[in-house]
Amino acid sequence: HPPAARPPASEATLAPGTPLGIAPFRLTEAMLADYLSGVRETDPIYAQEGLAHPGLVLRLCNRALMENVVLGPWIHISSKVRNFAVARVGDELSVRARVVANYERKGHRLVDLDVLAIANGGTVLARVLHSAIWQPRQVTEAG
Repeated sequence: HPPAARPPASEATLAPGTPLGIAPFRLTEAMLADYLSGVRETDPIYAQEGLAHPGLVLRLCNRALMENVVLGPWIHISSKVRNFAVARVGDELSVRARVVANYERKGHRLVDLDVLAIANGGTVLARVLHSAIWQPRQVTEAG
């Protein structure tokens, strides 16, 4: 679960080994419909079968970062995904993540997360190496 009060993103709060998580939530038809509309998905299989779009599962990785630290401007830069199972409407979704690296590149501060997306407390949906710039160099230069 995320902390009650999120600390600011920093080298300390995103130190390698730091665990991150999100509050579990139940995927509803409305959530799925909103996501599909938002990404302009036209394949009917997701809505017809009540299947979570893989991109929706990937957004859980962003939530692991956003729900655990206070971020200024930030940029998702890459995800290496290995899918294991599908999520469905009615499933309880959560993530368990760990910071594996926090480093500087070209003036940006980056973080790499090793994330497990999980359904119903035990079914691993995907393992993701999720990378983001948590502090763009422009923010550092302006400060």
